[in-house]
Amino acid sequence: MEQKIVGFCLINLFLCCLILFSHAKAKKEDVTITADQMEVLQKEDVFSFFGNVKLTQGKNIITADRMKNFEKKGVIKGEGNVYFSGTVKDNEKVEVYGEKVIYYKNRNFGVITGNPKMIRKAIDSLGEKKIVVTCERIEADLNKEEVSALGNVRFSRESVKGEGEKGLYFNKTKRMILSGSPQIFYEDEKNKSTYEADEITILVNRKKIFLEGNVMGSVVPKGRN
Repeated sequence: MEQKIVGFCLINLFLCCLILFSHAKAKKEDVTITADQMEVLQKEDVFSFFGNVKLTQGKNIITADRMKNFEKKGVIKGEGNVYFSGTVKDNEKVEVYGEKVIYYKNRNFGVITGNPKMIRKAIDSLGEKKIVVTCERIEADLNKEEVSALGNVRFSRESVKGEGEKGLYFNKTKRMILSGSPQIFYEDEKNKSTYEADEITILVNRKKIFLEGNVMGSVVPKGRN
């Protein structure tokens, strides 16, 4: 039973990161867990898994070098080559990489560190489309359905790239706000463009971008000497 509790909480944490790209939520499916070793400290209510740890829930998979569930403290930790792979829809897949994840069960709040990276891939009639987000730290609030990407935030989507010190994503409105000297870079066949502002808002589903406050842009034609 404890194995299922640990697995479901970690699945929920990583699915929280997925709301950067979709409205999918964790399903209450059975969880299976495998590892080279398991250790139980009954007095402290600590459950540890070591070596090639793998959690599977439906089409979602999490792997790590080690995981611990501190039941009395309400804290779950995963460390070492943390990886998540999940299918949001039949044609959409999301992958998350990091070195450490902490989930606070009572607060329904999680933190991912170790230069986390998230990749969302979608395939349609025009081919594969990919969104990539990297940063130094991710804070995910499941109750508010909000995700904060902190420190050296970078994202790319097709011909558009962006950067800033903070990215805040609101799942309910499918809106991401970049702040902290944010910039947007766009390139097409003719020009390379750079835009900056105090705040940049990206509407994920509608592929629209709004810039507010001290907006400045530059357009450089390709091939210009």
